[in-house]
Amino acid sequence: MNWEEEHTADIAFLANGRNEKELLENAIERFLDIFRRQNSSVPFPGTKNEKWFLVEENAYALEDVIIYLLDSILSKLDYLNGFPTGFRVDYLKHEESKWKAKVRVGYVENSKGYRYHIKAVTLHNIELKKSKTEFSLKIVLDV
Repeated sequence: MNWEEEHTADIAFLANGRNEKELLENAIERFLDIFRRQNSSVPFPGTKNEKWFLVEENAYALEDVIIYLLDSILSKLDYLNGFPTGFRVDYLKHEESKWKAKVRVGYVENSKGYRYHIKAVTLHNIELKKSKTEFSLKIVLDV
């Protein structure tokens, strides 16, 4: 089940997956989809000049490593003046009591200089749930 909740300063969304990696992939996909919709005035630039960057994070909790990754992606896109074109999860693993993840993100340069509307990925009201068949994670974006 997917849903979004929006009010003046935040957008909350639910990511889900049958396992931890699928949860991470769904969280990134939903985040990039919201990023693109928040920047709907930006014409999608195509992929002929696509470049990739790498983000790596680790944390003791699964939900924290996902939030840290999303926030790193946002920061890197802002720094590179980039518009996301796709992503690839290289790994998500739990070892030595820590979650570790590495993700590659494709982007093209935002040559028009459009501003981003998402300011941060927050830990506010974060909620990870696990049932017998699915993980779900509530994520809040500060806009």
